[in-house]
Amino acid sequence: MTAPNVTYGPSGLEPARRIPNIRTLRAFVGGEWLDGFAWNQIYYKVEKNMSEFFGVYLFGHPQPLNYASQDVETLLDQIKNDAGWQNFRDQIDNLVARLHDIKTMVCLGLGQYVGPPSTTRNVWIVQYAVFVYMWEKLNQKWQTECTDRGDPVTSVARIFQDPAIDKRTKYLLQKIPRTTDPGYNNVVEVPEAFFMLEADENTFVYAPHLPSRLNLAVLSRRPQVFVGNGERAVGGWKTAIMEEYMEECKFEGVNVIGQGVRDLWARVCAARQTYLEAPMNNDGPTDPTHFNGTSIFLRRI
Repeated sequence: MTAPNVTYGPSGLEPARRIPNIRTLRAFVGGEWLDGFAWNQIYYKVEKNMSEFFGVYLFGHPQPLNYASQDVETLLDQIKNDAGWQNFRDQIDNLVARLHDIKTMVCLGLGQYVGPPSTTRNVWIVQYAVFVYMWEKLNQKWQTECTDRGDPVTSVARIFQDPAIDKRTKYLLQKIPRTTDPGYNNVVEVPEAFFMLEADENTFVYAPHLPSRLNLAVLSRRPQVFVGNGERAVGGWKTAIMEEYMEECKFEGVNVIGQGVRDLWARVCAARQTYLEAPMNNDGPTDPTHFNGTSIFLRRI
């Protein structure tokens, strides 16, 4: 039986066309290869992992995710207009004025959205909204550069990479339109974003609270801008060195400076020569832990 077309109202139960049907999948893979018992077990698992999709819908989208999307827009408005964000806005304006030829913005380690969002203090929403604000400023700069050169005007690409991004988070990133968030979020598999960094050094990388050793791995690709854990911050370069040293001692069974530590230290020295570091302004009206220890690294050369 074919599911009827659905006209979305302001709210209601899950649209029938979204409900999985074992006969549809059997018709694709052939025969009775899919048994009903296994189907039911998997269905219950999916229902647990994607519970938002099995409840009430609002304007055609799962209600909790729709509320999260509205919170993104609310916070974006605050970032753009509230006095508490003025120093942050000034910092980003000054940064973007120094950039050139950036047509790709990569977000690493944003993580999985965890709700429900009781306030706009939700860490995922705050970090994503800040990404969008930075992208908007960067996109304006890029499009001006396109016009000045007489090139076709395009938008700065938005790339997201994190193995923790699940279907729920991907839905929030891609499926719910937001008036103040017009860019398309391209979610890629690991390690595709790293290949992009190797192919184009004029990239803006946004990675708040990325695991410590990954910070140095990203900086070794020499993106034009990196937003992430500061050199001396918890989760920064010093953390990477200490973690590697302790693990090598346990792994090798001897207290020596191994190759892993030497390689990381070489990356630290190279990053110090390559980048100017400035702490990211963190006095906006959000939980300070959302960007605690975050710095903006601008490539010198």
